[in-house]
Amino acid sequence: MKSYLVILSLSLLLAGAGAASGADLLTHMDVGPNDLVVLQGSNAVEAMSLDCNQEPRSMPTGFYRQYPDGTVSPDRFRIPEGAYLVITDVDWVYRGQVQGAGETRTLEIFRENMSFTQRSEAFRAAMVLDRNGIGANTEAMTSGFVVSSEARICVDVGPHLTGQDQEVLHPVILRGYLLGRPNLTIPIPPIPIPGEPK
Repeated sequence: MKSYLVILSLSLLLAGAGAASGADLLTHMDVGPNDLVVLQGSNAVEAMSLDCNQEPRSMPTGFYRQYPDGTVSPDRFRIPEGAYLVITDVDWVYRGQVQGAGETRTLEIFRENMSFTQRSEAFRAAMVLDRNGIGANTEAMTSGFVVSSEARICVDVGPHLTGQDQEVLHPVILRGYLLGRPNLTIPIPPIPIPGEPK
């Protein structure tokens, strides 16, 4: 009898370890901590006509995932096959050689199908620049928008100035969460019951 109690205690400890590791924890978004996503645009993002078609099967704006330990993935972010990325928040900073305050710039985010290169606009937000041609904005969406693993994210800002070196869109930070990603769980061995065959 004591041996079965020991096995039961060990099994409960393993189950607790699995929960503590984040496998069963849920955040305020009702998803696990590993499914929360923060993407940052690369330093090379320029506010010009960013055509996703020019670089097949990649995000030309260079979104890289940030991790909870402070590190950043060296590889461009890819939505796992069969999963969905829900974008809920967008931060962006614009710097351009604009004279005088009151100029307006609009950020646009598109979903582009990687097979057919068809795109649809999913997000649009405007800001008013200061006298130095600088503006920053944070958008928290009510419902957000969804991007599947069959699409990539493209960004653009307008109206454009003449010359690509006169304006910069950096950083662009996207926040959201993944849905439909396979969950990793710790298998718990079955507990034998006295009197039942093994």
